[in-house]
Amino acid sequence: MILRRRRQLTPLRVIVKVITLAWLFQGLVLLYKKTLSRAIGKSCIYYPTCSSYMYQAIEDWGTVAGIAMGTARILRCNPLMTGGFDPVPYNPKGEIKWLY
Repeated sequence: MILRRRRQLTPLRVIVKVITLAWLFQGLVLLYKKTLSRAIGKSCIYYPTCSSYMYQAIEDWGTVAGIAMGTARILRCNPLMTGGFDPVPYNPKGEIKWLY
């Protein structure tokens, strides 16, 4: 049996893994928009749509915060709410995003 040493987790490796995670979730959102969203039809009461909101939130706020914001938005998207214009909030941190 050959034992392999585990690679040391460096800050660069963490950044690469988190960016890859962001691309994965953004890819899943795009896949949803191109397949299921077209089959289901327009059902979102907000502008931008919930899928566009999640994609933009992941891009602006990073993976973890973006997914949390997008999930909260999806939970708000129901007939009991009024809907309307609801953009992704401005990220004052800019390019220095938490965990992105």
